[in-house]
Amino acid sequence: MVQKRDSLKTRQKIVEAAQEQFAQKGFDGAGVRDIAAAAGVNVALINRYFGSKESLFDQTVMPYFNIDELLNGEKHDFGMRIAKEAIEKTIYSEGVAPNIAFIRSVGSAKVHRQLKDGLEIQIIERLAAWLGGKDSQQRAALIISHLLGFALLRSVIGVSALEVNQAPAITNRLAKVLQSYVDGAA
Repeated sequence: MVQKRDSLKTRQKIVEAAQEQFAQKGFDGAGVRDIAAAAGVNVALINRYFGSKESLFDQTVMPYFNIDELLNGEKHDFGMRIAKEAIEKTIYSEGVAPNIAFIRSVGSAKVHRQLKDGLEIQIIERLAAWLGGKDSQQRAALIISHLLGFALLRSVIGVSALEVNQAPAITNRLAKVLQSYVDGAA
């Protein structure tokens, strides 16, 4: 008897494997064969469900470039809210680490445009609109650069001064810097 494939379950396995592989190895380092093996599926199914590796990246990483939750709140405590989120967030949030996948994929010519557009349109422009005021685009970009730099040093490089046991001091310092951009003081 031939076992029938559950296409939704298979697709979800590929999504989860791709998210993990892109976060661990970046776009260029994550091979479709590795993704298929991690998902326990035939490599041909990646093209069948997603069309290409670029499309797989677009569908599995880019939707998580979203800051809506962080914009739900008052401006006066944004710095602390986002600093706590950055500190408390593990490398894999809901199985997805878009910031780490971003950092590890940034050098890839194949997804550079996707990453740049996603960052600018989905995050910086939205944050700038929420911030309002003078130089909002620049302030938004600086907030994101701090957060990506923090993620790089803490989660990818593993700088010991940013370890979890340093969380209270790091949270307060990061919150002050981020809030200064919100308030327009920086």
